[in-house]
Amino acid sequence: MQKAFNVVLLGGGITALQTAKTVQKLHPLARIHLLAEHFPGARSINYTSPWAGAHWRTHAGPEDAIERDWDVTTLRQWTKSIEEDKELAAKRGLFKRLERNYWSTVQAPSSGELWWKDFVSGFQNLKPSELPPGAHTGIVYETIVVNVDVYLDALFREIEQLGAETHTTQLPIKKGLEAVVDTAVQIAGIRDGEKTIIINALGLAAGKLCKDDKVYPVRGQILLVKGEVGEGHGWIWDDRVAFIMPRPEQGVSLLVGPKEQHNWSEEPTVSILDTLKEDCKVLVPQLLNANGEFEILRTQIGRRPARKGGARVEVEPTMAGAAEQINMIHSYGHGGAGLVHEI
Repeated sequence: MQKAFNVVLLGGGITALQTAKTVQKLHPLARIHLLAEHFPGARSINYTSPWAGAHWRTHAGPEDAIERDWDVTTLRQWTKSIEEDKELAAKRGLFKRLERNYWSTVQAPSSGELWWKDFVSGFQNLKPSELPPGAHTGIVYETIVVNVDVYLDALFREIEQLGAETHTTQLPIKKGLEAVVDTAVQIAGIRDGEKTIIINALGLAAGKLCKDDKVYPVRGQILLVKGEVGEGHGWIWDDRVAFIMPRPEQGVSLLVGPKEQHNWSEEPTVSILDTLKEDCKVLVPQLLNANGEFEILRTQIGRRPARKGGARVEVEPTMAGAAEQINMIHSYGHGGAGLVHEI
């Protein structure tokens, strides 16, 4: 027989939300609390999830067995959701779309780097006649496109309906791990002696909390433009990338620029956005207006919570042991792969 216990999630992004849903499914008697400064619906550069593109595209290398498994599991679950009920999946922000990727690099991607090709539908190498000018090689495959705002909102409402309690609060990160744990226990109303698991899904803030100097931001600049492209596109050069992602049923698309490591700036870089627009014009001229320009609706800046060496998913060693009534599990440093790592 399962016994009731507490699960306190620190964070309100995709990692915390999906973890809460998974715990609810596996342990229906668990009392779940989420503590965060921001939840779905909020807009802050310190709240990463709403700024995601997003689509299923793995970041795992051929040697990253654990992350490969996370990514394939998510792809299979999203695909199953669409195949079982396409209309319901759409209401949750999930859609199937083709994506084309091109490389203008001297070194084409190896078969090892494309380890995931056997897990997606319709994978093909593009013919030279199908490539845009300047591209050396390319591929096409079917992937999952995510309307992130819809997806996060649906997930948030689901876990609340299943009994999770959410608490909007600022945790005392600068005071350290012990102070955060004490605050979390107090806010969640946990009594002495109750078995409790605290899950640290604080993203970039987790680096400060844990004094983990491997955590760093990867800034992304995105242009929301008028017009919905039918397929996704990605173009990879030696010095930059450009991705175009549809927002199905929204009438808009996203132009996604290069990854800027260790960049904390909140201000857009005009030169990077100008290059991004010119790169994307070649791929989706159908989105251009009569003057040959994109109609830009919004400029978005986000910080992916990356970590050198990959995500940290493990038990906090200072709080481990059968004698402890409170244990902590870390899950942070997922970078731009938070969505595809989530299930």
